[in-house]
Amino acid sequence: MKKVTLPAGLLFLAVISLANLSCSTQFKTGPIAIAGQSDASASYTNNEIKRYYGKLNVRSLADVPESEYPQYKKYVSDKTVQVIVHPAYFIFFQDNNENKILVKRRNDLSKNIVDLFLDDYAADTGSILEQIQLSLKNENRFLREKSLRRELVILVLPPRYKKHPEYPYKNLDEFGRYLNEVTNGSPSLLYVESEEFKSGYLSGDTLNRLNKFFNAVEIRTIRLGGGYKNMCLKNCYDDIASIRKGQNIVMAPEICTVSPDVISR
Repeated sequence: MKKVTLPAGLLFLAVISLANLSCSTQFKTGPIAIAGQSDASASYTNNEIKRYYGKLNVRSLADVPESEYPQYKKYVSDKTVQVIVHPAYFIFFQDNNENKILVKRRNDLSKNIVDLFLDDYAADTGSILEQIQLSLKNENRFLREKSLRRELVILVLPPRYKKHPEYPYKNLDEFGRYLNEVTNGSPSLLYVESEEFKSGYLSGDTLNRLNKFFNAVEIRTIRLGGGYKNMCLKNCYDDIASIRKGQNIVMAPEICTVSPDVISR
């Protein structure tokens, strides 16, 4: 098992090669760790894995006719919607700087890239790496649980993410596989795209579409998570607040991620 000691505040560069890691590797956590889903990928069949690498199985809000908006009301609990901005951004789209971690896959396809990072790479308690892993575990579990419960979640994805200059998995689409896996094909999840790769701002058309959708399903509370806090997440918060004045719009700290560039300062 590979193990790196990265004290909080220390910049790090780590390229993870998983070829020599044992399948029995354990993730070292502190007392605030949230149980992960590492066992979820252990029993996937070859056909299931192939399907995960197929087309994105989350519906775009732009493809939903306005006449169908009210049908999504059945997925709304307590008049609340969850909005996750740029999920797993650190793994797939982090800038190529000293804080970049590139997870390289071995031939085994039984786990998605995020689970490989969480399960097979140990971090010292209190390190930057542990903070990143804990936030990803929270987000990972949140998406799985919401999809299985069929609760309404809006994902804000980078636009045309396969063309993102920092996206390292263009041949085998690992981000698409991750999203397909954690969302479980649930019809309660939809996605929109941010205007840019490195911001969470939404276009006027997207904001107008979201506003109509939220009205149709009678949303009163909007909970935002994802990443990065005070960056893309803040952009999205500001845009949504501009069209939902007087509503309860909150950051959900348990599902917010912080940029390692900020942590390491």
